[in-house]
Amino acid sequence: MPEALTNCAYRSALGPTDEMMLWNMYQTQSVRTIQAVLETSRPITAEELDQLAAQLERSHLSRTVRHRRPRWWLIPSWTAPTPGRGEHRALTAPHCWRSWLDQQVYTPLAAGRNWRLAAIPHNNATLISLVVPHLYTDGNGLVTALSDTPDALVRPGGRVATTANRLDTAPRIADRPEQAPFVQFDTAYLTIDLASWRSTAQQAGLTPNDVLVYACAQAFLRQQARREVRVGIPVSTRDPHAPTGEANELTVIPITVAATSTPTDMAAALRARISDPYQLSPITIPPWIYRVLPTPLRQRAKKPGTKSCELLVSNFGPVLGPPQTTSVGGGPIANAFFRTVNTPGTHRSRQRTRVSVVAAGSNNTLALTISADPDAIDTARMAAAIATTLTAGFLSPDSSQNNGTPAEAVSGE
Repeated sequence: MPEALTNCAYRSALGPTDEMMLWNMYQTQSVRTIQAVLETSRPITAEELDQLAAQLERSHLSRTVRHRRPRWWLIPSWTAPTPGRGEHRALTAPHCWRSWLDQQVYTPLAAGRNWRLAAIPHNNATLISLVVPHLYTDGNGLVTALSDTPDALVRPGGRVATTANRLDTAPRIADRPEQAPFVQFDTAYLTIDLASWRSTAQQAGLTPNDVLVYACAQAFLRQQARREVRVGIPVSTRDPHAPTGEANELTVIPITVAATSTPTDMAAALRARISDPYQLSPITIPPWIYRVLPTPLRQRAKKPGTKSCELLVSNFGPVLGPPQTTSVGGGPIANAFFRTVNTPGTHRSRQRTRVSVVAAGSNNTLALTISADPDAIDTARMAAAIATTLTAGFLSPDSSQNNGTPAEAVSGE
């Protein structure tokens, strides 16, 4: 009976995390959003961008939700990809890239649209932005949607079993209206040498991801002068051999990191939680029971997830392969950054998260975004502290003054 319910009647139903995203959208009027920022090695044409948009129209990013507004007697479910769900903007004139990226992610999508694709020419190349509400995809799903392009835009890193398994502060946009009680996060972009990060982890006898989580937690605590912080680590539960149709196959593992914690202690606590099957489920009851409950009871069965955490640290894993095999219309992708923020902003009274860090393997570098409440965290300082811990002084704080491209601004090149 449970297997029949899971595999037949509810194959196209929204998963528990999908429903949480849907409920939060209606309760707070704030949409959790993922932004992919792709920097090419050469200029791309409008026709090449059109090809990418056409591919995204056929991907799972263009699915819609039946029974979109939650009702206790209706089970929201996914439809097939629907044409016209994308908001595609042609190549526009050069902008300040940091303000332009903020405009893309903090401007709500038009009614009936699932995603927004746009690009600007920049430094003899092109900067591409793809904005998608988290409701429609998790990080792995976004990478997969991009990898389906004929030119292998981004190559997925496979199932990530550890976490869902920039240095330049983006200025606030002066002409955007205040969205009280919403706050819009500032973002720093950081790239560091992948080999240096792995070497630091190896010397400490830890995994690279352990070092990443520890570095982010300690940087947060030092700036806040706090004794401990609750850290949320998204962990992918996606199995490529057993697709469920859910947009978000992940759960958030919460751990408490103290200022006195050692990297070894934190890593042991994290591994203990990840090895616990109960922790890997986003709900407190078996899935087949969850599916037959009315909406109010399903909401109570959902774990707190990010709501209990002030700091989120996500690792998308390797998303770019060799430059010659990773391209848009033949234009190689030099760097790929990802960030998660709320559109049009974060509701302070309902969202505890103050910092979101997203890491992605990009060729021979680790690309990081640090997005934070500007009234609580200086993103440039935090990014410098993280870089110092990950690479033992690879990046100096003075690099934050560079005003070039995302990669240049963080690597000092």
